[in-house]
Amino acid sequence: MLDNSRARSIVHLLILLKAHVITQIIKNTQEFTSLCTFVKVTLKATDGLTSAASKSQTDWALGENPTSRIKKLITELETSSDRIRLGEEPNLTIQLPQGDPKQRLRRKLEVFLARAKYTEELVRQAQGDVGGRCNEAKAELEEAVTGRKGPDLETQATAAAAALHNKARGTACKVAGATTDTNFAGTSLVADLMCLCAAETNSREKHICGFESHASGVWANAGTNSNAGEIWGKILDACKNREIQVEVTPQFLRIAITKFEGLLGAQAHKLTSNGNAGAWLLGYSMNAGSVTCDGQSSTNGICVDYKGSSDARGPIAWLGHIKNAITALENRDKNLQRVRKLQRQAEAILMSAEDALIEANISLGGKDMVPASEVTVPNSSNPTSRQNSVVQEPTTVSAAAITPLILPWTLLI
Repeated sequence: MLDNSRARSIVHLLILLKAHVITQIIKNTQEFTSLCTFVKVTLKATDGLTSAASKSQTDWALGENPTSRIKKLITELETSSDRIRLGEEPNLTIQLPQGDPKQRLRRKLEVFLARAKYTEELVRQAQGDVGGRCNEAKAELEEAVTGRKGPDLETQATAAAAALHNKARGTACKVAGATTDTNFAGTSLVADLMCLCAAETNSREKHICGFESHASGVWANAGTNSNAGEIWGKILDACKNREIQVEVTPQFLRIAITKFEGLLGAQAHKLTSNGNAGAWLLGYSMNAGSVTCDGQSSTNGICVDYKGSSDARGPIAWLGHIKNAITALENRDKNLQRVRKLQRQAEAILMSAEDALIEANISLGGKDMVPASEVTVPNSSNPTSRQNSVVQEPTTVSAAAITPLILPWTLLI
């Protein structure tokens, strides 16, 4: 049996070991997850904000657009003798008026056709706006990741990481007085993730973000042997494998921004030692009074320093791109709502055209409908185009009058 002294020593050792493990786990894991969230949103947007995806969101609910369906009604009206098939229902036909009443009915349908065409043109314009805003949001998200404009996200991201090759880490991971050649903090998510997660040596802080990042190389403070592009590949793989459920929506991105901003200064110790020096640190530091974020020790900081030339937060370019993406997504959503509203208006015009045919049938005494198979209805794919005439609006049919003729597709409106 162990004596009390040895037992206490073992317990104490286990406590210290557990504390060490916890410290290793918590250091920059939350910060990595926060920035990784924006990267994963961007990767999802690469597939979800394409032209095909935006088109699928604005297709006609009933398949064929109302203009085409009204054209078919006009074609059948002109080519049928006394009965016409209504809509796409094979067993529904109605009797047609003859002579002048038939011509007046045709002119009514042409007025509805003109209205449908105008409304559908507005639909097409709004659909184009949806696609444009999708492309804009996608481009902003990709530039947030890479700090560069370009069609290939992963190639641009690797190039952004390679730009850190041989750069002094203590300078590159600061934003104060940012210049293209030396200061990279805040310019891209790639740069900030490198500052948070790249090991400084093969043995120092190699699990700082919760995964081993040094297998493909290290990023020393002097910038030598950094292999930045390979380290980024390791970080990107870890991000892709991180179980984070993301959405490409304004609401989700706003929440992600709030979480990111809540981490600023969260791990900067001794904030009172030098005013507000550690308030804008992202990542781990034991000494906010003289932070270098050079990765050489926990005291110096394995972090990103967003402090500007004064104690205020400096510019974070990638965050600006995320906010621009939010605006683009909000405009996309507004245009989606406009598309759907206009589509409902166009479909209502189609219903009015069909109601005009029903009204004509009722005016003839509401003859019983007969199966279409008993009526020869020519099928023309080239409807005659005519100039629209100015006519009076069709009279609205009372609900009581059309109740016996409830059409299956009207239940979809």
